[in-house]
Amino acid sequence: MKRTPFRAAVVPTVPTVAAVALGLGLSACAAGNESSGDAGSASTTSAPKRSGTLNGAGSSAQEAAQGAWQSGVHSANPEVTVNYDPVGSGGQR
Repeated sequence: MKRTPFRAAVVPTVPTVAAVALGLGLSACAAGNESSGDAGSASTTSAPKRSGTLNGAGSSAQEAAQGAWQSGVHSANPEVTVNYDPVGSGGQR
C-alpha cells in the first residue's frame, strides 16, 4: 500500500477550489425577488398601458414558438401588435 503524505491528502487542488467557488457563487445568485405575501393575490398597482407594433423576422423553425409568444403578449397587452416573418436563415442577407 502506498502511503500519501498528510499534506498532499488534505491540500485541495486548483480545480477543486475552482469548482467549490463556482458552486458557492452560483448559489448566491438565487432569485431574491420573491414576494413574502400570497403568490395568488392580485397586485394593488396596475401595469402600464402598452401600445404599438413590433416587427421581427428570423428562423422558420421558431415560427410556432413566436406564435405562442405573440398570443401571450397580445392577451396581456391588447393594444400591442407583434408581427413575425419566418424568412429562414438566409432571409436577412
